[in-house]
Amino acid sequence: MKKVFIFVLIPHFYNLRTRLNTKMNKLSWQFVYTIPSLILFHHFADLHNISNLILLFLGVTLINYIYENGYIQNDCVTTKKETKPQLRLNTNEMDIINKYWTKIVLSRIIITFLLLFAYAYVSNSIANTIILTSLLIVLQVVYLIYNHIRNIWNLVLILPLSYIRFYGFIIPFVPFNEIGTFIFATILIYPLSKVLEFTTRKRFKLSFFRKLISNIDKFRILYYLIIIGFFLLIDINLIYIILATYYFIYRTVSFLVVNKKNLIQRRS
Repeated sequence: MKKVFIFVLIPHFYNLRTRLNTKMNKLSWQFVYTIPSLILFHHFADLHNISNLILLFLGVTLINYIYENGYIQNDCVTTKKETKPQLRLNTNEMDIINKYWTKIVLSRIIITFLLLFAYAYVSNSIANTIILTSLLIVLQVVYLIYNHIRNIWNLVLILPLSYIRFYGFIIPFVPFNEIGTFIFATILIYPLSKVLEFTTRKRFKLSFFRKLISNIDKFRILYYLIIIGFFLLIDINLIYIILATYYFIYRTVSFLVVNKKNLIQRRS
């Protein structure tokens, strides 16, 4: 039981236990999430400043802690209503979580408030704290809705869920006069790609997109090639071109590595 409480209450542990539970998943997450986050955050808030470094850690932790709330609800509550659920916890773990559900929820709320208090103290900015808090509330509400429905609206809600997770902790540091460009560019850099990939899932019954994106690995390469070209055409801030190029290189290398691995396996 103690082991269950550890990965359910400690920030990031539930994600590691149920989603990033292989070495490949952990490595991929660093390239898809951690490295781009550091690059973009550093553009708006100098990471040589120890306070900004702490705020980055607290911001990422808070955003992902709320996101984990959605994971826990999905794995322990939503799956009960599904005919063929994807089970990420064993029966004993689910029984313990369901038995102590109220205590777990209250404990996570308290931990969230403690982290927010630390964020407010370090940032010494009421505005930044309010912005982050508002994003956390929106994230929680959207995920509650997401877990209570199973239709095409799930596809729509993936966009704000993915967006806040990837960029919510950066938004408080973006100057007001740049926020429009920031939101537009960052939606294209990752969340939109994620939504398009989700359209290929059979449960959404979007055969057009399944045919259009028949090979997700090739689609990712083409997608970022188009985004780079588009960014160059509209002469957007260099940081967004750099990030799009980063994802293009990562997706291309990943595709080549996987293809080479499959070729070796076929020949052996």
